Amino acid sequence: MRRFVKDLVMLSTLLLLVPVTLVILDSGVEAQDVVAPTLYPTTLHLLEGMELNPLPPKADAEYQEVTIPNGFIRDGFRGIGLLPVGHTYWKDVGTWYTQPMKQQVVLGGGVTAIIYATVDSGSIQGNFIFEILSGNEVLLSLYVSGQSIREGQDALIRATGAFSALNDTKVEAGTAIAFRVKAQFQINEGNGAATLKFAAPAVDSGVSFDSNSLLIHDVRMDRHNLIVEYKDAFLVPWNKLYSLIQVNKVDQPNEQMSSMLNSMNGTREIYWERDSPPGEYELFVTVGYSTAQNVSKQTFLKVPQHKTSFSIKLWAFVNAIKYWVLFGVFAIIVLFLVSRRRKKIWAKRFRHLPADAGESAKEKKRTWRNLQREKRLKRRLVRIKDTSEDDEENPERKRFMLFKRKSLISSKKEVAEEKVDGDELDL
Repeated sequence: MRRFVKDLVMLSTLLLLVPVTLVILDSGVEAQDVVAPTLYPTTLHLLEGMELNPLPPKADAEYQEVTIPNGFIRDGFRGIGLLPVGHTYWKDVGTWYTQPMKQQVVLGGGVTAIIYATVDSGSIQGNFIFEILSGNEVLLSLYVSGQSIREGQDALIRATGAFSALNDTKVEAGTAIAFRVKAQFQINEGNGAATLKFAAPAVDSGVSFDSNSLLIHDVRMDRHNLIVEYKDAFLVPWNKLYSLIQVNKVDQPNEQMSSMLNSMNGTREIYWERDSPPGEYELFVTVGYSTAQNVSKQTFLKVPQHKTSFSIKLWAFVNAIKYWVLFGVFAIIVLFLVSRRRKKIWAKRFRHLPADAGESAKEKKRTWRNLQREKRLKRRLVRIKDTSEDDEENPERKRFMLFKRKSLISSKKEVAEEKVDGDELDL
């Protein structure tokens, strides 16, 4: 028994190592995807509803505006109020937010922030601060001073900076990116209201940098489809993305596109239907938030013959059900060990049988079972006899065991009629 248990434990340990190894290998493949990410130009636009979005404003969109507060407060000399002296303070103009990121995003490269501002009358001059945030954490702050805003024109305000060259500025999945504008202006009564304009092509405000928010994971081709697999942290609807695919330098019509979400790795797959005979093809794929900001990939693929060898089909089938195959192998080995153990047990039982038990294993098993039945019957009759003698010696006990005595008497009658191999049993 000890040897059986030892073999079973060793077998279970070895089989459990197989799926663990597969998980480790799969993890290694995923880890390679995040090493030294490639960053591409990305622009987040200020849209209606204080939304920050990689999609540019629509061509027919009307501009939105928020007021630039007056930062001048007449607080007197050192805040005492004895003299008509004031100070200009920083005021929040507005904050725009993206949707929470669907995956971790790395930000890097040079940063450019652009806004448009105007004033009803006169002119004003002041300073701006542009902040890029991950949740409530300020990732980068840009300062621009001495900005002049005049009546009758939309002043373009530009600020530049850069993220760390190590590309270690990250926004974790589930966290929104925010763009906050602060202003320091003294607006006199004669100047009228000062506003910041956005959300229209003529006043397209936003912030640009490099990121890996949009990546092409795979490009493949079969007899019936071209497939582009990509991942987008902003989860922009696939039919609003700019996309282009060329086969042997010929554009494919976008009307044939369809899409499907790959739930296994969180990517989206775009399909172009086409009839592709076997041969070699040159593919060029572009996916982006706009024509100016896109991710491209060029590859050479070969479409094989339609017929697939039986061995390849078999391997694909086994790979698809590999865990079921593993379970089946484990079950077969366990059954084998149990069967071998049962043979050892029967061999040990056969050694104690009489010489006339028979020659075949079937006859020996029948003889052993008959002997076991005889032993159980003898033990049963002995218990009945002992119980009857106790009842005769203890009449009071018989009264309280009325129902049990009936069952024992009926059992005794049944036993009296039984015979084992034609011989009567002695009580």
